[in-house]
Amino acid sequence: MGKKVVKQHVQELIPSLAYSLQSDHQLSKVAAQNCVVGLCRLLGPTIMQGRVEVVDPGLLDVFAPFLRR
Repeated sequence: MGKKVVKQHVQELIPSLAYSLQSDHQLSKVAAQNCVVGLCRLLGPTIMQGRVEVVDPGLLDVFAPFLRR
């Protein structure tokens, strides 16, 4: 899949990623962190941040540590 396809669907992943990033389950949390970092590499941190803001601006604090890696 390319950047264009991922951009069309990334917003659907954000609620699940946020849930996992806030989870007490370490495996789920690390997997979500790796996913966000990978999405930032593919899409760019600015685009990823924008998608998070569209879904729920309150989630920016959850995603912020992983948007600039």
